[in-house]
Amino acid sequence: MTTTTITTEFHLLPEDMAAATRLNLQAYIPAPMEFGWDLSAGVGDPAPGPNYKKVLSWTAVAGKQYAIRATDDQQAPMIWVYNERGEAIVQEYRYSADGSTYLHDFIAPSSGTFYASVLMYPGSSGRSVRLYADLETATVSTPTPIAGTSANDKLSSTMGGEKIDGGAGDDALIYSGDRAAYSMVNMGTRLTISAKDGLEGTDEVRNVEQVAFADGVIDLRYSMLAESLYLGYFGRAADPAGLRAFQSQLAALKAPDNVSELSGKYGSDAGIRNLIDSFGTSAESKALYPGDTHVFVKSIFNNLLNRDPNQAGLDFWTSAIDSGQLTRANASLAILGGAQSNTSAQGLTDKQTIANKVSVAWNFTAELDVPTEIAAYKGSDAAAAARTLLSMVSATTAIDSYQVHVDYAILLFSPQRTPSDHANDMPSAFAHDTTIDLLGMDTAMVSTLLA
Repeated sequence: MTTTTITTEFHLLPEDMAAATRLNLQAYIPAPMEFGWDLSAGVGDPAPGPNYKKVLSWTAVAGKQYAIRATDDQQAPMIWVYNERGEAIVQEYRYSADGSTYLHDFIAPSSGTFYASVLMYPGSSGRSVRLYADLETATVSTPTPIAGTSANDKLSSTMGGEKIDGGAGDDALIYSGDRAAYSMVNMGTRLTISAKDGLEGTDEVRNVEQVAFADGVIDLRYSMLAESLYLGYFGRAADPAGLRAFQSQLAALKAPDNVSELSGKYGSDAGIRNLIDSFGTSAESKALYPGDTHVFVKSIFNNLLNRDPNQAGLDFWTSAIDSGQLTRANASLAILGGAQSNTSAQGLTDKQTIANKVSVAWNFTAELDVPTEIAAYKGSDAAAAARTLLSMVSATTAIDSYQVHVDYAILLFSPQRTPSDHANDMPSAFAHDTTIDLLGMDTAMVSTLLA
């Protein structure tokens, strides 16, 4: 299987930038099925550089639109775009039926040199990279506001970018395309949804409970809480089937929708206690948090907060567990809830760290949008890739730009896509014929809980 080690350095090295092949944009001559550009430049059959990465550079003008098409007849290329400092700002990996990866609608944020690296493979032939430019200044439109009412609303998205707030009630947001045609990124306070073909605007979504696509519905209720449980007990993002299962169980229990209140119900609500125990006593959680009580508490802190507890915190949580006041099964949830309610300076940092980790975990699960990726997210290698991804998230992580890391992590354990694979893509939440293991969970216990 592909290694699950995720590089923490997504920037270009100075030697990469110095050795970049310069693309000089010239008058655009359309190829078959191409249109609408003013300038273009290309490299035919580019030989990959170190680590199979070919680096190109060009001079961009602020506010102008650019696109990159990379073609490889055997493997799906991956495209990164970097600013003049070599910092990754955009990533694309979608293999279309014509054998190319196409990064749409890149609007240069400033004038100057930009870089593109294209991951290609030495065994391939027929490789090419083309850059396109539109000399018209890109129109930056103000999102159209759409507001729901206090009733249960059905709101419809249109082609433009919109700012959607469902308000009170049980609201559904409707899209005309299939689920796999859209990218969903949870920013914590809002959800952004955009078409992957780049032809529609980006919607900013708040207070919506369901997102309905042409081929099914994504239920957002309890999704962040379920991801919090996966983070707290497994250190990783949920698989799509597992996320749906535990959303349903939380809803059936009429559980609180936040960690602190859920932890408070552990001692008095048998259904919630059984659910939390199914996480805390699982083989996966025990493997993540081994050792005596001191080691156990430190492991939870490092998983959730990227740090060791101070001595007072270590003594408090260790004493609570050793005295029987707190069970090991409930410890992760209690520590998670405590960190989210701590108002000290360190507590606010911890709270933001957890919020960012949960958002990234949600985005990881949402990005598993084809059957091959869903099926590949099982076993220790895939879990390790997800844990490494989340371990790099801190209080200062920018969730939108971190999506580059999410896509790369999924690439590490997923099989390469081919044009025929992509032609039959199904949305992850509705590929019911795909069997997904709940890593570390006792399947008999899960069946009992969901009965």
